[in-house]
Amino acid sequence: MNQTNSQRFKRRLRTYTGRVKSTVAGGIRHPVFFMHLPKCGGTSVAEALYATVPLQRRVGVIDANATRRTAAILYDDVNELHVQHDDMSNSKNVYDLRAGMLINHMAWSSQMIHGHVLFSDTADRHFGDQYKYVTVLREPISRTLSNFAHTVSSGMIADDFDAYLGGPFVRAHGLTFLRYFSGTPVLEKANEEEALETAKSALKKFSVVGFLDDLPGFCDDYKAALGVRPRIGIYNQAKGSAFKLSDVQMAKLTEILHTEIAFWNYARRLKGMA
Repeated sequence: MNQTNSQRFKRRLRTYTGRVKSTVAGGIRHPVFFMHLPKCGGTSVAEALYATVPLQRRVGVIDANATRRTAAILYDDVNELHVQHDDMSNSKNVYDLRAGMLINHMAWSSQMIHGHVLFSDTADRHFGDQYKYVTVLREPISRTLSNFAHTVSSGMIADDFDAYLGGPFVRAHGLTFLRYFSGTPVLEKANEEEALETAKSALKKFSVVGFLDDLPGFCDDYKAALGVRPRIGIYNQAKGSAFKLSDVQMAKLTEILHTEIAFWNYARRLKGMA
């Protein structure tokens, strides 16, 4: 068994062992939608949350790469990963597909639903009284740098941060909170302030809002809301030294992210962490 398969086996074993324990103990006491924000530790958190679901209940995974390929097949008749993508100008197609899958899982009464899915007013209107919403946030600048590194490693952009600052991906990465909580796939600059207010309203509907720099606090809140404390492992950590920005680059990035940072500060204040 190679290292990748060994790691995958250990992770699945940990998840299913937890699900067996949850089956005996009763598991979470309410259905959950875990809105996985990119580069916010969601892979580690999601697997821990799966383990809180009894084996007799469904876990609905809305997989990022699978939905990208599906959208490419449906809209372009090609089975490719980066033709239809949540960070590109055609992201509405991928997010519409995921929104439909979210509603399908809610209609199917899946106990845990997880994915890179925008907040859906339609899903909330029909199922908001049946599901508790959960998410984890990460400080916006470090999150954007992580997203930049990931996009470079995937071959979608060149390893040139100045070009990145002037290109289309930085707004998709940098305004993740506003896009996800406002339900807006592509956010124009003129609409940022309106999206910020919409995002704040949606945030208040979440039963558990965690922060990547305080996962023990997230686990405590999850247990208080759902009756089971998850055990979070650490996966998908970036390797190598941290990316260093010049003062000019930091100023440009901070300006691009100013409404995103405002949302982050608002979320921290709501939690009493500001």
